Formats: sequence, structure tokens, C-alpha cells
Amino acid sequence: MENLVMPYKKRSPQIDFNTNGELRILGNCFPEDPKGFFAPILGWLEEFKANHKGEVNLTIDLNYVNTSSIKILLELIQGVTGNFKSKAKINWIYEIEDEDMLEVGEDLEKFLNSNSIFNLKQKTLIRLTVKRSFTATYFNRSGLLSLVRFTLSSWRHLSILAVCPLNKISGTPQPLYSCGRV
Repeated sequence: MENLVMPYKKRSPQIDFNTNGELRILGNCFPEDPKGFFAPILGWLEEFKANHKGEVNLTIDLNYVNTSSIKILLELIQGVTGNFKSKAKINWIYEIEDEDMLEVGEDLEKFLNSNSIFNLKQKTLIRLTVKRSFTATYFNRSGLLSLVRFTLSSWRHLSILAVCPLNKISGTPQPLYSCGRV
């Protein structure tokens, strides 16, 4: 038995089912023919259930899923939880502000009624923190070392400063290749 790997496409999720019990569904799920798309997956799952005796972790991390795919996802989850019972662990991952995907996960959890573990997990966001003030040093026209302190009032100003580096003479932002005229 081999692993089942299906690449992510515009309308269908990435499927990464390993024979060691790690099953993952990632991306968007609104294929034109959900039954046709999920048929090889459900077939692989039947063969997997016959051969695998250990724990199973099913991770579902979808950005969007349509209603016809939800029905087949429920069949897939029931197939995993029905055979492996307490050895099955389902992780439904959703974005913090996506209440629709949270509701879908809660609804699927209600339909299961099994001993398996069903976890609703929020995606962790990476926070980028940038100091809003910085100091630039440069030599002015008279050859003295000068310090200029900048305070950024918005993210827009940060992007402007990245495109317009400091002029070595005046210490003001200046567009690249402008010959000094702004």
C-alpha cells in the first residue's frame, strides 16, 4: 500500500494521506464533481482501514468548503472514526475570524457522536512587530556626523521609506534615481 498524495488545485484541496496514520486535507474544497474527486480518497481509505491497526490523526485545514463537499467530508470522517474508534484523532483547523468554518467544524463534531477526539483549533498567526521609530546616521555637507530620528505614523510610511531611501545630504526620504528633485 502506498501513500496517497494529490496536489492542491484551484478548486480542490491538497490530500496527503500517509500509511503511518497521518492524514491531511489542506486548501479550498469546492470541486465541480465532489463525488468524483473524493472517490479515490474513499477507496484508499477502505484499503487503509483493512491494513492499519495503529492511531490515526486526520487534520483538516480548509479555507473554504462548499455544502456538497461537507457531506462527503462527513462520510470520510465517519469512516475514520468508525473503524479506529478511540485511536482516531480529528483536528479541524480554522482561521481566527472565520466563523463559518468554525460552525462547519462544530456541526461535524455534533454529527459524529463517537469516542474519537475531535479538536477545533485556531490557526496561529505570525505577528510581525516593527519598531515605529529608528535613528539614521549620516555625514552632512560640512562633514559632521548627524543623527536623525524618524517616527513612523503608519505602515504606509514604512513602505514609502523602503522605496525612498534617505538622502545622504539632507536626511529626507528621496525616490531612487530622482536626481535630487522630488
